[in-house]
Amino acid sequence: MNRRFIRAQFQQGFALVSAVLLAALATTFVVLVSMQAGFRFSTAENQIALSQAQASARGVIDFGRASLLEDQQMDKQKNPAIDALTEMWAQALPTLPVENGTVEGGVTDAQGFVNLNNLGLGGSHADFELIKNLFMKLEIDPNLANSLKDWVDKDDDVTLPGGAEDIDYLGMIQSQRSANRPMIDVNELIRVRGFTPEIIAKLRPYVTALPIHTTININTAPVPVMAILFQLSDEEANQIALLRAERPFVSNNDLLERAPSELAEHLLSPRSTDPASVPKFQIDWSISSSFFQIDARATYGQVHYGLSALTQRNPNLTLPAILWERRTLF
Repeated sequence: MNRRFIRAQFQQGFALVSAVLLAALATTFVVLVSMQAGFRFSTAENQIALSQAQASARGVIDFGRASLLEDQQMDKQKNPAIDALTEMWAQALPTLPVENGTVEGGVTDAQGFVNLNNLGLGGSHADFELIKNLFMKLEIDPNLANSLKDWVDKDDDVTLPGGAEDIDYLGMIQSQRSANRPMIDVNELIRVRGFTPEIIAKLRPYVTALPIHTTININTAPVPVMAILFQLSDEEANQIALLRAERPFVSNNDLLERAPSELAEHLLSPRSTDPASVPKFQIDWSISSSFFQIDARATYGQVHYGLSALTQRNPNLTLPAILWERRTLF
């Protein structure tokens, strides 16, 4: 009697445990199916958001190109043509709400910066001194200017001190060759011997890499760039910036006439004892530009998308050509 009772109780207990386990397994299966369905839905939702963000960023790039074309067409009516921070193309596109997201962006004059490729594009002594002085101003080893020159020039001659060509690069742990061509983008500096991420971060606000030899547009250049260009202090360069904010410069004489007398005198005879380093209008600096960078940012839900493009104006008055385009950090 007791054995039968115990066996019956055991069977009932086992059946109960089995039922609980089956219920738990069924619940787990349902949860997994639900999670997988939710993940697929979330993935599809993010893909839609990414497509929307890409399309919106592309729209900002095209809007920037259109504004540059409109300005170029208006410049045809002016003599001389200028590009300045007071013009419509230079006004940042504010954050605009769109369905399920926001977009924003802006246009930057790439010729307001120091073109590092000038060293390999028939650059003069003044180009080299400009870059060397920029390095010293930013507390960067000026000998790195020689390393940069060897990277972008066409020859295999090592520029001393600090230069590097194939014989130096092939001996590195990560073997490579010297480019001996202009850089496509400033990011390429990481491949040049001696340049670290920290050095590149210091340089980035003041330099660019353009495919042809270019002048610096003083109507758009940052104050530190004007300071090294004209061999001024930041305070003196800021005086020029205040003048251009009132009215952009239209010629060399315009700059000299409107600058304070002492500053104008210095612009005519800079402090450098080397006459070859004196910046010349339309050779080293100018009042208009052809190269512009357009940056766009779009947010849709959890998706953040950044896009940048380097553009060049066309003389035949069509939309500026896109020279390169890249995804950027938001």
